[in-house]
Amino acid sequence: MLLRVFITGLFAIISFSGFAIEFVVKPYLQFATPTTIKILWETNEPCRSLVLYGEPKYHLPHANLEFSQELTDSTLMHEVQLSGLAPGADYFYQVISTNGNGDSLKSGINTFQTALGEDDAIAFALFCDSQSNPETWGRITNLAFQERPHFALLGGDLVDYGFNKDDWVNEFFAPSHTFMRHYPIYSVPGNHEHDAYLYYQYMANPDPEYRYTFTYGNVRFFMIDTDRDVSPGSQQYTWLEDQLAKSESHWNIVMHHHPPFSSEENDFGDINYQKSTEGNLETRQLVPLYEKYGVDLVVFGHIHAYERTWPIFKERVNQEKGIIYLNLGGAGGGLENASYQRPFFTHKVKKVHHFGLVTVQGPTLNFEAINESGIIFDSFSVSKKEPTTPRTVDYPNPPAPIVVTDKFVFEKEMQLELRPVFESNKIFYTTDGSEPTEKSLLYSGPINLSESASIKAAAIDRAVKSEVISIPVKKQKPFKGKNNVKNRGLKYDYYTVENQKGRFISDWKTLKNGNLAKSGTILTFGLDDIEHRKNFWGVIYSGYFYARAEGIYSFFGHADRQFAMKIHGEQVIEERN
Repeated sequence: MLLRVFITGLFAIISFSGFAIEFVVKPYLQFATPTTIKILWETNEPCRSLVLYGEPKYHLPHANLEFSQELTDSTLMHEVQLSGLAPGADYFYQVISTNGNGDSLKSGINTFQTALGEDDAIAFALFCDSQSNPETWGRITNLAFQERPHFALLGGDLVDYGFNKDDWVNEFFAPSHTFMRHYPIYSVPGNHEHDAYLYYQYMANPDPEYRYTFTYGNVRFFMIDTDRDVSPGSQQYTWLEDQLAKSESHWNIVMHHHPPFSSEENDFGDINYQKSTEGNLETRQLVPLYEKYGVDLVVFGHIHAYERTWPIFKERVNQEKGIIYLNLGGAGGGLENASYQRPFFTHKVKKVHHFGLVTVQGPTLNFEAINESGIIFDSFSVSKKEPTTPRTVDYPNPPAPIVVTDKFVFEKEMQLELRPVFESNKIFYTTDGSEPTEKSLLYSGPINLSESASIKAAAIDRAVKSEVISIPVKKQKPFKGKNNVKNRGLKYDYYTVENQKGRFISDWKTLKNGNLAKSGTILTFGLDDIEHRKNFWGVIYSGYFYARAEGIYSFFGHADRQFAMKIHGEQVIEERN
């Protein structure tokens, strides 16, 4: 009898303590360079991270895993960078997660390859808009896997809602695991990511992650976030010009989310009763940069269809100087229709789920568009003997100055640092908001400021001036905090607005004059806990921000149509789309 009780109790203990470590997201690859690669995975409980890896060897009975890289901190999200690797080399890898009780979880043995060199032939896949359709996304990535590319690019809208973890775990990573455990995906965010923290948790790119550049083979890639400001003089615009101006690669390819040119039927003006702008006008502001610095391909999505333009230069077909624009928004999102009338720029348009495959060797670049049945439905080849160089005859102005300083609010004094893209460029600036000329202040070092100022700066080379950049800096006393706030959470007021006749709510006054449908309290910003209808509504939040320490805090807001933020009644953010 005692023996029976002991055994029963023992089994109860085993059952109670037998919670297994599991992968929430299985191991996948990110950002390969010739000598490094990142391996990421997520577990359901905090664990230490270990990666075993090694190059293949002849006549072994098992995979060579002679090297290891360990992180001893216990985390749910694991990111291990392997360094000191051989360029263009094949490797096996396996990850092991161990919890505080000593229980371990091992992955299978996977493979990766480090980035190839300038003289090597390369192949890569192109995806955009994988959102909301895990079945199609799985088929697309499995077809791309069968092509055995070296890597892939993904141009935004990876998921339908960036703050929804299930969208990432079950709709993005699970269907694409076969591809992502062998090949890294270099991505940029789209509007559906909403700049959510989960994007930055799962996608490991160079800081600041929403924009970066890298070289693979003889191709330079420029990845930018067109859900942020890309107007002339903006930080992204000047950064992109800086990077394009310095590129020495044979081929230059840009990827972002929104289309500069598009024949889609209603995203840019409904062609059933309006004139269409035939593309995103904000993104089109980047086109002069692409033409100035000889970009070869511009790849994007947002529109869930396939469209390839003729070579375009100065909004005309130009076979010699033109740039090809590729809309590849067919990796999962619901498909969209093209306009009834064909714009001047359209070469090929098709309503189909698809991906792109590019192969490059030396002076030749080949492209194939492949549908979800594995059939090639469009292709082209481009050849050029010489690397890309700036077209100074068409655009003689120098690149705009780069703003090195990253904070523009100060309490007492600050220094603003600028730099030219090329040493031969001189920077001239003003502090009163007037346009800079060669008679303005010459920049010779950090600008010392003790008062608010509206600074404008331009680079001048041989009497030719760059784009003017604007840098507002503000002197401000710190906001006084409030202690002992009794009520936790954010109060919200949810409004609905009627009779908009298909138009978007254009201002907050219109919203507040609408119907206050309900109010309540939530613990974090977001809409998951606020039931809302599809169109013509808005939410106003009010509450307190908890500051752990005195200092300068940055806030960023995002909404489909409009976002505004006030602190102590002072407008600090306003965004209109």
